[in-house]
Amino acid sequence: MNTTLTSRVPLIDGLRGFALLGIILAHYIGWHGGWSLPEEVSKPYQSDVLSQIIWTFDGILVTGKFFAFFSFLFGVSFGLMLLRTSDRKAAFLARFAWRITLLGGIGLLHHLHWRGDILSIYAMVGFGLLLFVNVPEKILLWVAIGLIINVPARLQDAYMTWQHIDTGALWGTIFDEPGNKRYLNLIRAGEYFPFLEDNWAAFPKKMKFQVLSGRLYITFGFFLLGFWFARKQLLQQFDEHRVFFRKLLIYSISVVGVLLLIGVGLQLSGIFNKTIPMWLSALLSMLYDLMNACMVLFYVAGVSFLLSKKSWSKVLSSLAAIGKMALTSYLTQTLLGWFIFFGFGFNLLGKVSPAVGYLIGIMVFLAQISFSQWWLGRFRYGPVEWLWRSLTYLKVQPFLKSR
Repeated sequence: MNTTLTSRVPLIDGLRGFALLGIILAHYIGWHGGWSLPEEVSKPYQSDVLSQIIWTFDGILVTGKFFAFFSFLFGVSFGLMLLRTSDRKAAFLARFAWRITLLGGIGLLHHLHWRGDILSIYAMVGFGLLLFVNVPEKILLWVAIGLIINVPARLQDAYMTWQHIDTGALWGTIFDEPGNKRYLNLIRAGEYFPFLEDNWAAFPKKMKFQVLSGRLYITFGFFLLGFWFARKQLLQQFDEHRVFFRKLLIYSISVVGVLLLIGVGLQLSGIFNKTIPMWLSALLSMLYDLMNACMVLFYVAGVSFLLSKKSWSKVLSSLAAIGKMALTSYLTQTLLGWFIFFGFGFNLLGKVSPAVGYLIGIMVFLAQISFSQWWLGRFRYGPVEWLWRSLTYLKVQPFLKSR
């Protein structure tokens, strides 16, 4: 049997580690708020040149890309588990359903402490993967593409326009300014139980945002794309598919380049300062989603090429270490974000520039790599991964590494 079907794939762990870097940067630039914050927080930095550069860099290369990258890798993981299982398919699917139910519990607890949680979303959407286990690869790919470019959301917009539904009012119920200010005050006050209660009450708003923006569809689309990659064994056998990844790299960055030029041209034309037709707004939204998707594919191909080089073996080893502990590391980023930016600790939200937020994120990420390497030198799994695995199998799993 191919060893890639029975053992971990360092390249995939490395990609997961890279995704965690993008996630912490996307979160810490916004002071780990996890939700819409009042304009008063960012206003002092709007005339700062460095902040503008960081925000622009983040908008083009980071925000909106790495939740999708992480979703892609979730789909890859599902495919790997399915290919590796020695159980009957029905038994595996039942166990996977239980596994993501547990993930949903972890995610809900995480959401209570931070509104930006994605685990609760993954758990709900993850059940959809069970419906695609036996779907032919071509159909799987086309459904994935349709979801990734957010076709359901555009159809949703068209329906609401036809029915004369005020979408502005809908968005207003999600990001209401009084609610945002209350949330900010709770963050800064550092009062534990009122903070949890407000996050619990905000969960329906979070789900409404997921549907209205189409992020729910995009997430599932990347789940399916990652599953397709795993079924084709593209990442498991990267060296045998270099031609595919080279084409993916060229095509994806070409599309991104063209769309960025279109975006700059439209910005210079002043069109975004005018009221534009609904059809044009829908088209621009679809192009934006396409650009984000192509950036994800560019990262998948480009980072894979870099990590496959012998000269990058130490980087691969470092990223793979944190990638093996992705769930622990993701939750730890929230815990540290709490104490760095919220009133439960140093209360730096809005008190440091976005550039400093980026720097803090990089420092935390490097510390997490060192911790992951130290931990995995002694234990088989990250602590949360071990707990999740033990609960999945309803049996305590081996924890210490044999000496």
